[in-house]
Amino acid sequence: MLSPFCAFLSSSSSSSLGDTTTTNNENYYRKHFQLGRSENCPPLFVAPMEGLGDKRFRKAISTVGGNFYDDICKEFTRVPGNLPNGAKAEKFIKKLSLHDYDAFELGSEGVKVSAQLMGSNAELLELAAKELASEGEAPRVDLNCGCPANVVTGKGAGSSLLLDPNLVYECMRSVKNGCEGYPAVPSLKMRVGFDDASLFRENVQAACEGGAEILTVHGRTRKQGYRGEADWEKIAEAKSICEKFGVMVVGNGDVTSCERAARILRETNCDGVMIGRGAVQDPLLFRRIKSRVRRDASGTVTLFSEEEVSEEHKMEDEAERVIVFLRAFYNEMIENDVRESEKSSRGKIRLRTSKKGIKKTTDSRRVGKLKSIVKYLFAGNPYLAEKMNEIVCVADHETESTEMLRKVEGLVMQYWKGEPGHVAVDNFSSRTGYVNELTTV
Repeated sequence: MLSPFCAFLSSSSSSSLGDTTTTNNENYYRKHFQLGRSENCPPLFVAPMEGLGDKRFRKAISTVGGNFYDDICKEFTRVPGNLPNGAKAEKFIKKLSLHDYDAFELGSEGVKVSAQLMGSNAELLELAAKELASEGEAPRVDLNCGCPANVVTGKGAGSSLLLDPNLVYECMRSVKNGCEGYPAVPSLKMRVGFDDASLFRENVQAACEGGAEILTVHGRTRKQGYRGEADWEKIAEAKSICEKFGVMVVGNGDVTSCERAARILRETNCDGVMIGRGAVQDPLLFRRIKSRVRRDASGTVTLFSEEEVSEEHKMEDEAERVIVFLRAFYNEMIENDVRESEKSSRGKIRLRTSKKGIKKTTDSRRVGKLKSIVKYLFAGNPYLAEKMNEIVCVADHETESTEMLRKVEGLVMQYWKGEPGHVAVDNFSSRTGYVNELTTV
């Protein structure tokens, strides 16, 4: 036990997915975790990805995989370290937490969208969690202990919390307290460490003792960013620790295929799987995994061949489905731009200046966003990878987004050949400072 937490624990009981008293959302997660160990596919989570997994991506992935994942999470909301001068805490945090969060953004028939908070001010985190759990009706409120971006860690948030297990505990306890009395399930997403994994066990235990009911572990350090291979052994280690607390563990990192989904389940015994970049590389990945991966009560994981998949889950029109994903993504971009235009003072198309001094119109930003998706989508297919430069090397202001979309659709229709190969793509350099690269693992 970590001594700083003992006094608090002795006077405060924390519920978990293993408790007999549950709420509606706890029942939802409990049900899927239990089904995942009884001849079913373990629960699948869509990762929150700042700058990539935004509302446009969530809408698009729901059009082709909405019935095949069990949880989808909005990118983080930043909770400041201090309030602005003169601001009242409750009023400020309420506006901050709810202004762009909608648990029902995917429709009444879709999976409710979970929320994620990032910060290190325990008092403000508790207020934000309470707003999301109560008025926001969030099914799950997650604490971000994984973001590697310098602009985040430099302010003592994200993965920098992992430098101090006491702070992990304090912040997690605050999120837990904020969710108390509401259906929201408190959870935490972390990396294995900051520069290294020397405090990994302490941080996992701090998360559990702080009240996390679901712990997601991304098997990389902050120093790695999105490079190198994820360390699944650390996920297995987290599972062995969390079992003592009844906390469910979700494995994350390098899950880009059915085969790798089955492997991470076998090698770590994790309760569920979270997928981020792999779902951008293959928008049909959740459907593939749900139809081919099973785990029984004994823990045996089975990967069925494509020939063994039931007729209802077979996909002979994969290219068309990927195009549906692309069009949904593009249409949501249009709707988002309309909303942004309505918010502007005169309703005109706004201009932004890039680092090179080029004026960027709304349409050129759409081109840039499409290119960011293409870098992932094309990387795992050798035929499409050869065509990538035809798309990404075109300057954003030198083509129209509709023309680029048509070109991408044509290439997908011609060259998409089923499940892509495993390629880990690091396309976060503009925010993290890491080198942009394609790394075959």
